[in-house]
Order: sequence, then C-alpha cells, then structure tokens
Amino acid sequence: GRMKRFISFLLVGLVGLALVIPITSSLSAGTLKVTSPNGGESWATGKTYQIKWSKGNAGAKVKILLLKNDKAYKWISKSTKNDGKHPWKVPSTVKTGSAYKIKISSKTKATINDSSNKTFTIAAALKVTTPNG
Repeated sequence: GRMKRFISFLLVGLVGLALVIPITSSLSAGTLKVTSPNGGESWATGKTYQIKWSKGNAGAKVKILLLKNDKAYKWISKSTKNDGKHPWKVPSTVKTGSAYKIKISSKTKATINDSSNKTFTIAAALKVTTPNG
C-alpha cells in the first residue's frame, strides 16, 4: 500500500540527510584533525611512531600534547612544522596505560585544535629474552 511507499521514501530522505550533514560540518570546521593515533592503537615505549594529522588552517606550526584522562600529561612538541606528521619516540618515562590521547593545536590560534577521538594505549616494550646456552 501507500503507507509502505511513504515509509521507504522517508527512510531515503533520512539517509540522504545523514550523508549530507557530516560533510558540511567537517568542511566548516576545515581545521586541524588528528588522524593517528585516533583511538584503539597500542604504542610501545621506546619505539618510534608517526603522529599524523590533517593540517587544516592551523598555520605554519603546531604543538603536540599527550593527554592522560583528558588532562595535559606531557609535551611531545611545543613547536613543530604543520606538515601532517611528527615522529615520536615514546619515552620509557611515560606510564603505561590506556587513557591516552594526542592533542594537536595551532601555535598561533589556540582555538584550532583536535584530540584523538578515542583513547589509545601506551604499553611497555616487550623485552626480548635470549635463551642462555
């Protein structure tokens, strides 16, 4: 019947809306976005990883902060080129745990910043044991 057709039309309309909205909101933000680590990763101390972000309109330089439980924990870099990537050797002094996020801010415009969407884990590097003999 007619009701069924109406419902499917409604669903198509909603799906269409859902597709349009995220695109426009991310465009208007048009700014910096942390892409890695963005949640769920596990990084080991002593190893080097690439922190990655999309540059947006954050200017020439950004600062990178490690957050723990959404609070400032450690500066990774107070000034680095806004080129979308920064190698970071995870210091062994960082406590292992899973409540970490990366926050990247424009050096010139503090309002332009982004953090990892979800927390990532910093784990102790696995010790390689060599059998004696």
